[in-house]
Amino acid sequence: MSGETPGPAPSRTAPARRASGPARRERRVDIDWLRTLIVLVIIPYHALFLFTVAGGTVIRRPAAAPWTPSLYLALEDWGIPFIFLLAGAASGFALASRSLGAFARERALRLLVPAALVAVLFAPVRAYYLALANPALLRVSPVPITDPEGMRNIGVFFLEYWRILFTTGSSIVSRNPLAHLWFVPRLLVVSLVCALPLRALGERWPRWVERMEASGLPPAALALGGGLIPAAVVVALEPGWLNRLTAGFPLYDYWPAFFLCLIWFIYGYLIYASAGLRKAARDLAFVTLALALAGWGITLGIMLSGHAPAADYSPVSMLYTLTRVYAMWLLTLAALGLGARYLNVASPWQRYLTAAAFPVYILHLPLLLPAAYYLQYLPAPWPLQLALAIVVSLGGAFALYEYVVRRTPGVRTLFGLGAPRPAHARPPDNPPAPLAPA
Repeated sequence: MSGETPGPAPSRTAPARRASGPARRERRVDIDWLRTLIVLVIIPYHALFLFTVAGGTVIRRPAAAPWTPSLYLALEDWGIPFIFLLAGAASGFALASRSLGAFARERALRLLVPAALVAVLFAPVRAYYLALANPALLRVSPVPITDPEGMRNIGVFFLEYWRILFTTGSSIVSRNPLAHLWFVPRLLVVSLVCALPLRALGERWPRWVERMEASGLPPAALALGGGLIPAAVVVALEPGWLNRLTAGFPLYDYWPAFFLCLIWFIYGYLIYASAGLRKAARDLAFVTLALALAGWGITLGIMLSGHAPAADYSPVSMLYTLTRVYAMWLLTLAALGLGARYLNVASPWQRYLTAAAFPVYILHLPLLLPAAYYLQYLPAPWPLQLALAIVVSLGGAFALYEYVVRRTPGVRTLFGLGAPRPAHARPPDNPPAPLAPA
């Protein structure tokens, strides 16, 4: 291989070195492409949300479409677990070459530092434009704001935002101080909780899959049947008894979504640890895509009709939830299979976009919100305003990445990037990327 110095030939009589951990895995370019593509899809998705779903928060003249809220929620229900699945896959590569301590440090550094950056610098930008469009949102504050009118000055707003954030730990206007990185605490907890058991699986899991196949359970059946577990978990939790039981706890989360992300994370590790499961996803890609679209279309149609059943343990409600979650799993298998078929091609552009994905994701929202706010006054139809907002936020985010983030060592760390790698260095195995599409 270019750039490597050949060493002496190994002795044929030398004993094989015992592996101290899981076997090192080959790099999967399709994981890089999938997490890059999901970022590139999220940006116009957020823009569409502003113009068609949440116009009342930023856009004063929204182009309301009655079907978009349901579509937005349905896509988000699938997209966030898929991000966690890719994170689980990438974590498998990291655990194969790092100690648990090194893995935990890297995860914390790559997730907590960008989250702190967003909380201090970018979330106030989001809050400012939300408050500018809707001054009544200033009432959502942990302490009274004495001069709401003065908050129209962006400097005054930032100072007040920071004062309240650092004295109370809460944000104003929006109760979510992490803005578009809201999922980072969940991702960090899931990553650290799963690290030890997944590392303990090591090389055992591929052997177990082979044994199950030898006993008559093919990997395809295992992959398809895997969706029943998260579906059953959501059916059990969605009525909300666990949420009510844990209300007020420090680590409270919406538990159906949390466990869905947890299971998807584990599945990401398991699928990419087994050649048999990866092949099954590839072979079933078109079948699972057709079935997923059918199931997703049925549940979305019921949602849009206004006849979605209440979350309880009635047969109709359980069947609806099972169909919805299982369709999400089929869509996940289809995405993995299509990625394995068509996206396993490395290129300089692929490597560039893989590194840029998370910084661009961080940067896009503080650019998108002011762009959407001011473009609404442009005498143009809303689709043109939407297109311009996407161009401004996406183009601006890539420009800031290329000319500031990528070239500045200290800033790279703030955005979850490591030190730049020499051009001749061998690409490492898939690291636990922050967004993993994190």
